[in-house]
Amino acid sequence: MFDIITGQDEPLSRLMTMKKNGAVPHALLFTGIDGIGKSLAALSYAMALNCKAVEPESVPCRQCRSCKKILGETHPDILPIRPSGSIIKIAQIRDLCQKLLIKPVEAAVRVVIVHDTHTMNPESGNALLKVLEEPPDRTMFILISDQASDVLPTILSRCQRVSFSPLSRGSIKDLLIQNGVDAHQAEGVSAMACGSLGRALSLCEKKPNRPDPLVFRRFLFDELVSLIRGGTFDVLSFAEKFSQKKDQTLNVLDILLSFIRDLIVHPFDKDTVINRDIADEIENISGSMTTASLLCMADLITAAHQGIKANASVRLCLETMAIQIKRI
Repeated sequence: MFDIITGQDEPLSRLMTMKKNGAVPHALLFTGIDGIGKSLAALSYAMALNCKAVEPESVPCRQCRSCKKILGETHPDILPIRPSGSIIKIAQIRDLCQKLLIKPVEAAVRVVIVHDTHTMNPESGNALLKVLEEPPDRTMFILISDQASDVLPTILSRCQRVSFSPLSRGSIKDLLIQNGVDAHQAEGVSAMACGSLGRALSLCEKKPNRPDPLVFRRFLFDELVSLIRGGTFDVLSFAEKFSQKKDQTLNVLDILLSFIRDLIVHPFDKDTVINRDIADEIENISGSMTTASLLCMADLITAAHQGIKANASVRLCLETMAIQIKRI
């Protein structure tokens, strides 16, 4: 499966070198934004460590009994942990610890994959830490998080970090076109994706009542302009419109941040503007705002994004951000 993970040659090569040299650590931390292949890489590495048909330096075959079980998520020794609701609960880690008391059933290396590691609270984090300090035989852990700073420091110190990079806009555009997306739409969506292929593919999915992604992006730009230039009603209206779904809100904030970034760089280098198909609108707004005020807005949007990811009230984060932007 490594061969279908795009744009991550450096971390994947590093992982395979560890395997080839027999130097796989007991705990790895995969970091990077959502939608760039971290989870797929973790599953692929579990396959590579247990594949019955490959040389040490080879990618998994995907055809042997072990690979097929891992692909089908039926392998008894590949143990995924995902948030229950918004957090990984201590009960989940205690249940994991009970399973780890038993030797691996059939795997050469049992692999625990902890998704969204940053959602662990101190209690579940401390429970996992005890296992990381004294890992069971033939067992390794792959922890996945957006960024290392979101992981509890005690856990971070027990892991070897592997960083995954955002994909280039050009790479995402090309991949979308290969998947049948119109070139004009691929250009716009690649800007909205902020380096995440997963997000780009999601934006292109055709679902009932979902607006065209480019129409939605233009709507967001107009909302940002209204927020900057409007009154109190616009501030409250903004928070009301975008506080319904956490994942959608985070996506909205990422797109707003790309607008702010374009407003900042436009006066200095027009060719680096991300949202090129609305460059005229970017130019009109950019000339009326100072770089300092735009940087302050970027900080406010980033703070709202971080607050929401940390499970703060979505509505409150958006209202606070909107009110402070209005005051700039």
